[in-house]
Amino acid sequence: MQTFVTKSWYPKGERVKLSFRLDGHNLPHKRPNLAAPNTQYNLNNPGAWGRFTGVVGDFSNFGTAQANVQMSIRAEF
Repeated sequence: MQTFVTKSWYPKGERVKLSFRLDGHNLPHKRPNLAAPNTQYNLNNPGAWGRFTGVVGDFSNFGTAQANVQMSIRAEF
């Protein structure tokens, strides 16, 4: 889920507009993108067959188990 908040103001009349934006990805719940399940059947460990044992992506990717927040400031003139 993506969430964002924007605040804009005009510090010098209508000639300059400043905008502040805060984006949040994977908020408020952290949901992992699970990797493919284990497809190899092992007689020594039959309980591991068909289980999800990994996630796709790393810490900095959008859409992973971690929540991500990004800030931006924009000036228009």
